[in-house]
Amino acid sequence: MKKFLAILATVSLMATAATAAQFEELPNAIRMSGTIEVGDDIRFYNLLELRSRSNNETYFMILGDSDGGYLQPAAKIARMLRDRKIISVVDTQAECVSACALVWAGGLGRLYWRTSAVGVHSASENGEETPDSMITTTRLARELKAYGAPPAVIGKVVATEPGDLTWLTPADVKGWAHSADELLAEVGPGQPREFGYPTPQHPPVQPKLPEQPPVYKQYVMFCSASRTANGYLVSVKGDKLELEESITGRILARYSITEQHAGTKEYGSWVVTGKTKYGKYGAIFGGPNPRMAYANKKETVVHRCH
Repeated sequence: MKKFLAILATVSLMATAATAAQFEELPNAIRMSGTIEVGDDIRFYNLLELRSRSNNETYFMILGDSDGGYLQPAAKIARMLRDRKIISVVDTQAECVSACALVWAGGLGRLYWRTSAVGVHSASENGEETPDSMITTTRLARELKAYGAPPAVIGKVVATEPGDLTWLTPADVKGWAHSADELLAEVGPGQPREFGYPTPQHPPVQPKLPEQPPVYKQYVMFCSASRTANGYLVSVKGDKLELEESITGRILARYSITEQHAGTKEYGSWVVTGKTKYGKYGAIFGGPNPRMAYANKKETVVHRCH
């Protein structure tokens, strides 16, 4: 699994160049468009957490124009949709292709409009099909199968070369994804003719500080080393704080956790502290200023995170 994630970090599903992924907040929904880059899964996770704490739950993921991007963050976003029971919707007039299609597949339910389009192809490495990218395509097919994708969808992913693009048809996704136009037609006359899929009804909940790490794999954030500008992922794994190189997936360090608790000075934050080989560390997840700090007898170094 770790080898697969390391391959995913360098293997991409991308059709043409586009802008980086953009997240737009809407009532009960988040809209994503653009190219999926390394770290976008962390941005999405933190956005979900902040919305949840402000009593603005997310029920829909609206997918705008996207040419795909890196598979690792796309796969993690897809899993977050499934874990949090979020419905994925390809927006009207939007083209969701390559890695974006994997995000769409992860939704608890999948919707599309008559004027939207979903395109697929196999994985590539630097634009070429390599042994590693072929392995990734196989794993991608298995992940799609785990999301219930029909054989027609999986077959088009595997059969379409990286430089080509195959569009899914209503027949390909029948029973797995649904037409929003047809669902609205079933609402009956006199009802709003815009997207209005029923949303779960929940009693109002007062925002409060978290009492424990969130349910999705504990906290995770992307940090930049101030001296080298290298990026790395920080996450809580049981009783350890794990540092992982963002591009290769290589484990940089695992530190024991001495204490972790909700932040008292920065609302919505989670504080983790412990010891390193040469001193102490402190990690602040979430809140207005996420960061990673390292201290020894000579100095304290702070890395900004998001």
